Amino acid sequence: MTAITLVPAGLAALGASPSDRRQFIMIAACYLGFGTLVGLLGGSLRPQLVRRRVAIALGALVGAVGFVLLVSFRDARPTFPDFGLALFAGLLGLATGAFLGWWTWRRARAWGLR
Repeated sequence: MTAITLVPAGLAALGASPSDRRQFIMIAACYLGFGTLVGLLGGSLRPQLVRRRVAIALGALVGAVGFVLLVSFRDARPTFPDFGLALFAGLLGLATGAFLGWWTWRRARAWGLR
C-alpha cells in the first residue's frame, strides 16, 4: 500500500527542486521505515493478538506514535509541532489505534488466529 501511494508522489518529486526531492526521500524513507517496524512488531506479536489487552495496547502504541509522526511532517519546515498539537495527535492516535486493536481482537477468529 505504501509503495502504491509513494509512486505518484515520487513521480511528482522528479520535477521538483533538489532540496524538495531530498525532503521527499527523507519522508518516504521514514514512512517506509515506520511501516516496516510496525509490520515486524505486529507479525511478531500475531500469536498474542488473540488477547484483548495485547491487541489494544499494540494498536494504541502504533496509533499514538504514528499520529505524532504524521503531524511532525505536516509542512516543509523541519520543526516539531507545538505541544498542544502533538498531544492532540497522540490522544487521537491512541484512541483510534486502541479501537482498531480491539476490532482486530474481535475479528481474530475470522482471521484464523484463534
